[in-house]
Amino acid sequence: MPFPFLPCTLSMQLVFDGLAQPYGITPESLLVLLPLGWWGFERLVRGKRSPWWLPVVSIALFSLINGIRLWDQWRIHALAPEALRVTTGLVEESWHIESRTRDWSQKSLSYRKTVSEGFDVAGVRFKWNVGDSYSPATFSNVQDPPLEFPKRTPLEVTWFVDEATQGERRIVRLSMGNSADARGHPADPLVAIVARLGAALNADNPTGLVEITRFPFAFGAHTLERDEAPTLWAALRMPALQSCLARAVPARMAEGIGRVDCEGTVFEFHTAADGRWLFSGVPQSR
Repeated sequence: MPFPFLPCTLSMQLVFDGLAQPYGITPESLLVLLPLGWWGFERLVRGKRSPWWLPVVSIALFSLINGIRLWDQWRIHALAPEALRVTTGLVEESWHIESRTRDWSQKSLSYRKTVSEGFDVAGVRFKWNVGDSYSPATFSNVQDPPLEFPKRTPLEVTWFVDEATQGERRIVRLSMGNSADARGHPADPLVAIVARLGAALNADNPTGLVEITRFPFAFGAHTLERDEAPTLWAALRMPALQSCLARAVPARMAEGIGRVDCEGTVFEFHTAADGRWLFSGVPQSR
């Protein structure tokens, strides 16, 4: 299914495939076998009697941890094709939230860190806690380095509703495109003027900005003339704005009017009498 309003040649890269993950035990679960090792050493090497419940508890915990993992992988591999859904679109919102809470299970009352992440695509919300999944068959962003999901990034998400986790949407396959590819066709003059604005702000002098700006220029509650272009150039030379312009997709608000919203800073563009797009203003933030 092609992305709406995007070129059909948009390339996608498979970045996660839970169905391709091999079956196996959880490496961390080997720690619960330590009591079994200690029991065997005491019993077989030193010839001492040791509590019988140590190996029982150790084996039970090892079986439980890995049993859940293997059960989860098995049932996901066994899902019927009609149980899997595919959502395709651009990232509308994403978040990465780190929280620290008291770990009351520890005598030291240490803090436990939880990292919550997620994104919205085509009106569908996906969320997870990093590293918190029954098995590697579903996505929880444990890659190194972890994936990031900037706005306007094209995604194709294969997922299912898991009744075992209270109806959560669990991702079994994830493909990602380049946010720069989603900006529109380079022949689009509005896309081109946004790219030129980003390049002008990244340049070492404001000359390029003068060439693509309509004066008098509306800058908040002020009006700037052509000779004040260096002031405008200096005010907008912020890395966050340059980064936003590099990946932004302009919106046509009306005939001859375009806009880019960079986290509250709005860039407006108008067509001149000769049909060229020009940078026309930065409205005052509300």
